[in-house]
Amino acid sequence: MSVSYPDVLALYPLMPEERQIRCDGYRYETDRRLSILSYSLLLYCLRSEYGAVKVRLGYSTDGKPYLIDMPQIHFNLSHCNQGIALAISSEPVGVDIESFDRYDDKLIDFAMSADESAMIRGSQNPDQAFIQLWTKKEACVKYTGKGITDDLKDVLEMQKEIHIHTIVNHSIGCAISVCCKSEFANGFTPQYMSAETLCRNL
Repeated sequence: MSVSYPDVLALYPLMPEERQIRCDGYRYETDRRLSILSYSLLLYCLRSEYGAVKVRLGYSTDGKPYLIDMPQIHFNLSHCNQGIALAISSEPVGVDIESFDRYDDKLIDFAMSADESAMIRGSQNPDQAFIQLWTKKEACVKYTGKGITDDLKDVLEMQKEIHIHTIVNHSIGCAISVCCKSEFANGFTPQYMSAETLCRNL
């Protein structure tokens, strides 16, 4: 959020019309910022890695976005007030980023199994323990494309054929989880970029 709003708005014309319409519909500046920066990060990475000049987005029946002209490339986006997370893969992928805000007991009862609830409440840092589990579940349901469902309590048990890797970044106060079918061959190390750098490079 440290980048100036005019610098973010300079990236607005890079978005396709339907994305601009969606962005214009947001009431708060924060949401418009995140919408513009999310698409810009996707565009930057696809240009850097694949030489893509133009990015056209389609949406599955479940609302999961995909690349119309590059269906062999899969991606997923997530954002919170601390940042934006983007995962790009040769196979379906899900990603979630969440900041370490105080957890809600009602949300634990809704989303966590009995074992997970006990683990969170018994942790020395329950807020962080909750967010780590929450990002795993979110990344999982985004990988499947089904979104938040009533079976969140058991979603990790139900999807045993997947692999989830979670990174905790204490410097920005968030957790990031990435979910896909294949194992991470060489581990997983996220690459970080500031919003200022993104704006400058696009």
